[in-house]
Amino acid sequence: MKIPAVLLIFLLLTSCTSQGWIVGNIPITPSDSVSNTVFTEITDVDSVTHWYHGYVYSDVNYCYKHDRLEEIKVQ
Repeated sequence: MKIPAVLLIFLLLTSCTSQGWIVGNIPITPSDSVSNTVFTEITDVDSVTHWYHGYVYSDVNYCYKHDRLEEIKVQ
């Protein structure tokens, strides 16, 4: 009974550090829940978010969020 209690206290003290939460030895930061690593996200002037994969051309690109080709113009 003493070993599980010591182990539980050790895990509680090491998982919640001053740097934030750690789950499975992987630190969870606010950027993990906000950033998208697969798609390039672009928000247009109407505050609509679009998802593009790879390089975004100033021409017609495929938006994965809206499932269609969309024309992009740099202003």
